[in-house]
Amino acid sequence: MILGDLIAAMEALAPLTHAESWDNVGLLAGDPAQALTKVLLTIDYTREVAEEGARLGCDAVVAYHPPIFSGLKRIPSDGPIAYALRNGVALYSPHTALDAAPGGTNDVLADVVGLTTRAPIRARAASASARDGGFKLVTFVPEEAVSRVSAALFAAGAGQIGKYAHCSFRTAGIGTFFGEAGATPVVGEAGKLESVNEVRLETVVPTAAAGAVIAALRSAHPYEEPAFDLVRLAPAPAEDTAAGSSYGCALRSAAITAPAAA
Repeated sequence: MILGDLIAAMEALAPLTHAESWDNVGLLAGDPAQALTKVLLTIDYTREVAEEGARLGCDAVVAYHPPIFSGLKRIPSDGPIAYALRNGVALYSPHTALDAAPGGTNDVLADVVGLTTRAPIRARAASASARDGGFKLVTFVPEEAVSRVSAALFAAGAGQIGKYAHCSFRTAGIGTFFGEAGATPVVGEAGKLESVNEVRLETVVPTAAAGAVIAALRSAHPYEEPAFDLVRLAPAPAEDTAAGSSYGCALRSAAITAPAAA
């Protein structure tokens, strides 16, 4: 496995679009392409948790509360954040994305107190805010390199739609370019108009993974200067009434009983 697989699994369980606008969720530290063998799950990422992860040889920590929440002014060398950065330990936090997700924290708490019919007190708009609405990436790849480039994009966190991974759309076409003086084209020659069989490759990219995905594109693409569009996705107009902040509903009459008189 790689870290990108963990990111995809977490976002399938708790989509980042469910998170509150003030929250800091998703991948907080780490390279989506790094290898992954062990993951530690915790509520809070403390020094003791970092030491436990080190003893167990964990490559990543999923912390419910974001260990990096607002702007950091200093990072003590003996603290858990410094340890993670120094040792390549990835940090991921779902927090309010998990709270509002179907089957998430709100639902678990509702089960504990016996809530029956349920609905969010404040429904989450199905539209993601500009902060975490995500992007569509469109790029153009020579036919023989499509598999390599798409695999790199997916490994970096692209292509996740709900519970489906490696999602893309591909259209064959003809690309043209004219290499000017000093250019070193992979295909054809500089100073000559070239035509190449290419594939238009489209996929979705979570906001948190955009930097890693573009870096993966530049690294895997055979061209000296790959062409691409990164388009912010527009919000949907409807509301998702199945997810939201906190639950308010009817209690089963027998769910909570008063303590016996002393």
